Amino acid sequence: MIPDASIEKFANRYPNIQFDIHEGNSYEVIEMLDKGIIDVGIVRTPFRKSGLAVRYAKAEPIVAVFPRGKVIGENKDTISLKELENEPLIIYRRFNALLHSVFATEQIIPNIRCRNDDARTTLNWTKAGLGIGIVPLSALSVYDRKTLQHKAVDTKELNTQMAVIWKSDRQYSALTLEFIEDFANSIESLK
Repeated sequence: MIPDASIEKFANRYPNIQFDIHEGNSYEVIEMLDKGIIDVGIVRTPFRKSGLAVRYAKAEPIVAVFPRGKVIGENKDTISLKELENEPLIIYRRFNALLHSVFATEQIIPNIRCRNDDARTTLNWTKAGLGIGIVPLSALSVYDRKTLQHKAVDTKELNTQMAVIWKSDRQYSALTLEFIEDFANSIESLK
């Protein structure tokens, strides 16, 4: 998780606070929340919502990332599924079923070169020239703009959202509730 301004302000208000961060994909984060390992999770849609309280950030597009200098697609800022048809794709495992479904609506069988569980892995494989990475737009905050470029995948079915989640039936300290509110307000302001 990359700290945002709300976390910085929270840490400044409470200079003695300690954060204990556990990382994983959305399913792992929900499992840690269910087991009481963590109090608050940051996840990405789609995910199971039962038993959870949720606050969402703005929906964002999925983008195709590829080495700078590679020419793909006719449009400067977007790329169609048809233009990705024969390209080797590097994808999040959790988006596998969704991507196959969206490609199927266009009667395209995607060429999946690599499935993985982390945007950084996708971007590293893309940077190495092993295929076209498919990631949420916000994942690009960690990529090297000198060597990679991106285009939004031109289909609304591939939009995703970040969300802050916590157990709806659990009692939380006032400090934890304040953190949830601050962070939730921060991501909701991105709408």
